[in-house]
Amino acid sequence: MPSSPWKFNKNNNSDSTCDSPVLVPSPNTISPMPSISTHGSRRNSTIDDCGRFCALPEANGNAEVLVSLCYLENQGKLVVGLEKATGLEVPTLNKAPDTFAKISAVGQSGEEIGKHKTETIKACVDPNYGDSAVFSIHRNELENSNVQVQVFAHHGVLRRKIRIGYLCLGENSSSLDAQEHWQDMIQGMGTTVDKWHTLMKI
Repeated sequence: MPSSPWKFNKNNNSDSTCDSPVLVPSPNTISPMPSISTHGSRRNSTIDDCGRFCALPEANGNAEVLVSLCYLENQGKLVVGLEKATGLEVPTLNKAPDTFAKISAVGQSGEEIGKHKTETIKACVDPNYGDSAVFSIHRNELENSNVQVQVFAHHGVLRRKIRIGYLCLGENSSSLDAQEHWQDMIQGMGTTVDKWHTLMKI
């Protein structure tokens, strides 16, 4: 059986909570990422728990996610990390939500390259996902490809799924920040670029 065109790593903590450590392990099939950068970010920056520079979320009450991008040209691998989120409130809930995210990649012809679902983080508006996915994308297809990150909450006794928001990076980026992040990743080639992004509601 042929191997899957994408692989992912996730938090090994089986009981994910709001206090889960932020870990983004490198897949076994790729080389370690050379460095971390926030090149091009217009936000203030700080040093996170792992000693890396990263941008700060905006204090505006909007739902935001911290996403990392890295393209390994010699291996044709795109590494997408979902480190954490903030402000994940659901107006119809009177408590902190149980949330999870889906990461998917779409090629230049519209075909789905791969997808990945994170673990559910319970009762937390500022969850640490510490997750990553790896997709196989040729360099000449990178400019016309897209990555979508969607964040969902479980609602009610039946655990109905509600989408809190989404983010698109790539050819059809959902914001100027997302487009700049994608271009920074392409220009960096092998450098991991972290940025906070506001989730779109529509």
